[in-house]
Amino acid sequence: DLHSFPTRRSSDLNLCNNHQRWQITAYYLLGGLVLICWQQIIVTWLADYHYAHCKSEINRRGNDINQALSHCALAIKMRPHEAAYQIELGGLYAQYAAQIAQKIPNHPSIKELTNLALELSDRGFALNQHNLNFYKTRFRTFTSLSVIDSTYILQAKETLEQAMKLSPTDPKLTFYYATVLDSLGDYQAGEQALEKTLQMRPIYLEARLYLASKLWKRAQYAAALANYHFVLDYIDSNNQVAHTMIASAAASLK
Repeated sequence: DLHSFPTRRSSDLNLCNNHQRWQITAYYLLGGLVLICWQQIIVTWLADYHYAHCKSEINRRGNDINQALSHCALAIKMRPHEAAYQIELGGLYAQYAAQIAQKIPNHPSIKELTNLALELSDRGFALNQHNLNFYKTRFRTFTSLSVIDSTYILQAKETLEQAMKLSPTDPKLTFYYATVLDSLGDYQAGEQALEKTLQMRPIYLEARLYLASKLWKRAQYAAALANYHFVLDYIDSNNQVAHTMIASAAASLK
């Protein structure tokens, strides 16, 4: 039918145009999704970069805490829902507040830094309560703040108790727990925690030296020296503390 031909051709052209429009739209949508994905990858990379620098400054001898604070703050700005960044920055604020308090006890910034430390630590912890390292960082936050207010040591103790439920065989946790119990005057429980620590890890240097120091202060010199010798024989033959204490004991016997 000659009269229907233009109509069919017009319909085909419309279909073709619609198909092209859908293709163009799909290309734009796909391009937008790719752009968003790349943007997220770049933001994540930059945030991780700043977080890594934050950790590097913390671990470096003679670290610059202001540099660490700056890097952690940038990481949080880029990824505000990343728990690790918030908990780490909270710990840094607590450390900074403690440093100021030791030099200038009544400095006006201490209260603000303390509040920031607690807010960030609580916020990060609320995002993830299943990562053992977060408990350890939170514990350090409270021990730092205990320099300002001794009652924070109770929150440090509670944090360790929660962490030990997650990982009952972690010797670091039981060692930290022993030191906290000692600071609270619960010496018997502290000794039990320390004994448990060394049962789990006999070559734990810090715990072994801590035990030797406790024994020395109680005038149990033979037991203390046995632990210092253990350090040199099985853990670190160059340990300066052990060498000094053994030399001191030898000099006193002359």
